[in-house]
Amino acid sequence: MVRRGWLTFPTAALAGVMGTASGKIDLPIPFLSSLLGPSTMPAAVIPSLLVAVIASGMIQSAEMPWTSASVRNVIGHSVATAVGIVLVVFAVSSLTGVFVDDNNSAWLMVRNVTGFLALWSAAKALGAYRFAGLAPVIYLLVAATFARNPMGDVRGWAWILGRNPGDPWGIATVLLGGLLTLVYLLRRRTLIGKARGLGTLP
Repeated sequence: MVRRGWLTFPTAALAGVMGTASGKIDLPIPFLSSLLGPSTMPAAVIPSLLVAVIASGMIQSAEMPWTSASVRNVIGHSVATAVGIVLVVFAVSSLTGVFVDDNNSAWLMVRNVTGFLALWSAAKALGAYRFAGLAPVIYLLVAATFARNPMGDVRGWAWILGRNPGDPWGIATVLLGGLLTLVYLLRRRTLIGKARGLGTLP
């Protein structure tokens, strides 16, 4: 269940179009570009982050009022919604990629959204429930600030600033987030500390 869910999927679709169409554009990173010289990120990062933040906020706002008394697997509903959002981004980005003749940007958009949602879900699984939506934002801020080595190259862990959809660090982030989410889904409670606002079976 997602509160105001009718907004979530159109937002994901719009982000898919914007991110793929602007996939070859580099945006200067504010403040850092003036302090440390030219520092940029792919334009697709911004709509990807917006999708993750909006989706995580809407999913969690729908959970909190009633999940503590629920015997249904609400975590499963939330995971299914997140997967649905990724599928919408995949479909729309793929079509846009064909239209603008840029399949790499389409896959990049899908990778970014999946990675950001994996970071959110992993943070949630680890017990940062109310603050889990900040995980993608914090990661992007850290990557934008510390990603480049003295030679100006992007370090591997800052996969969000790269343009390779098959980057091993990005894939590892998605797989680790998926694994933590699966354990969380099966346990019906967070891996660290107590679950907050989530019902469990007796």
